Amino acid sequence: LLIPSSFANGKEILPDPSFEKGLEVWGVKITEEYKGSVKPVVNEGVFSIKVPNASKGAYLVLYSVAEMEDKKVYQLTLEMNLDKTNPIRFATNDREEKVKKGKKKKKKAPMNRDDKIVHMGLYKLVKDITPGWKKHTLTFKSESISSKVTPHVKICLGGMKGKIEIRN
Repeated sequence: LLIPSSFANGKEILPDPSFEKGLEVWGVKITEEYKGSVKPVVNEGVFSIKVPNASKGAYLVLYSVAEMEDKKVYQLTLEMNLDKTNPIRFATNDREEKVKKGKKKKKKAPMNRDDKIVHMGLYKLVKDITPGWKKHTLTFKSESISSKVTPHVKICLGGMKGKIEIRN
């Protein structure tokens, strides 16, 4: 997800790892707790956001679709600049829609709680990320990837407080 370089067999898996298209291909999930108090911005290839209070990581998430194959090894590399020491969770996942017998399949809602979260290999909490620009590299093996799900790389920002910047 992020402006990282995620490679398997030398192929980039993110459609815009350097934020060249701003937030056109990146999504930012902002739940009620943060609505009106955060404004994600991309300027010169750097994603930035100021988070007023730490809460649950999943309440504020930067994410991107990722082209991954099952049982392949990937590397996610990105640089982050924080103004405070914070933990951050990185994940690859999606929700698998449950379809009840005899019912038509509805358009998939992003946070339908009836859907099952499918973890796809990366689910790591990195503790004590310190202030200043730091490079982070996470290597993981993909799993549970099928035609029923769309892999996403996610950076959970809701557990952090302060200014966060991300670039490749």
